[in-house]
Amino acid sequence: MPSFGTAAQEDAGDSAAPEAPAPDNEARGAVGLGETAAPAGEGADESAAPEAAAPNNEARGAAELGETAAPANEAWENNELGGTAAPAGAEISPVKRWFNRATLSFGGSILLFQEDYGFDAAPVPILPAPSLAFTLPPLGNNFAGGALELTLDMYFTHYKYSYELNRPVPAEIENRSAFVFGPILAFQLQGYLRINMFRIRLNAGISGDLRIVLLAEDLNEADLEDANKQKDDIAAFFSQYSQWLFPVAGLGMDFQITPHWAGGLDFRIWAPLDFSGTGEQFLGWRFGVGFRMFKKAGFFETPAKAATR
Repeated sequence: MPSFGTAAQEDAGDSAAPEAPAPDNEARGAVGLGETAAPAGEGADESAAPEAAAPNNEARGAAELGETAAPANEAWENNELGGTAAPAGAEISPVKRWFNRATLSFGGSILLFQEDYGFDAAPVPILPAPSLAFTLPPLGNNFAGGALELTLDMYFTHYKYSYELNRPVPAEIENRSAFVFGPILAFQLQGYLRINMFRIRLNAGISGDLRIVLLAEDLNEADLEDANKQKDDIAAFFSQYSQWLFPVAGLGMDFQITPHWAGGLDFRIWAPLDFSGTGEQFLGWRFGVGFRMFKKAGFFETPAKAATR
């Protein structure tokens, strides 16, 4: 009997034995999923494991929305102002790249026309003139090279016609017959050399004083007939090529004012094509001094930054 009871217990133990590997299967399943085995009852915690990847997904989503690209965009904007290079992969059209290397300047000049014709004329005109300059992309580097520059200066003054001198002469306001608006358009070749933080410019070219001659304002009716005749004679005289075409040469110096803006000083000379009768007084010659401002360009940058433009 005792032996029978022992055998029954052994048979019961044998029949229960296959249930024991179940925990091992769960452990193996957990390991197959890359997880550590967890005690029974903690299976609910396993479902939270995939949530740990959410921050990485959010980071990838932020990158796709361009949030992490902000520093690179800021670098590109700095490059447009003469700063760091554009981010890798950013596309700049050839036209924009060309304009990035061109320079648009604005400023003003004081023009002196050497037209001292004695008592029959007003004193030498000293005229303020707003000015613009557009410098095409240079040939060279940010230290030395050459470029083509277009300049425009605009002045206005009064003239009358002297029948004794057979030419127009500057007129005082009370003796005026014509109002002359003079846009001076010039095409110049420019050579430049950078010395420390200054750029020295030498310019030479040809200019045209494209005068527009109008009847003077607020004239008395009794003077209108004579003023109209003088206006026509003034316009005819100035239409001669020797009176509107001038060789021009100049010297300039540029320097940095702020991190994004630069300034420059200009001195220019216009010579008349017809030197006959100029005499010792340099009649017909013109002189100008001026100041310009423009957005900082490559010649104020380091060579590494200038190479990115």
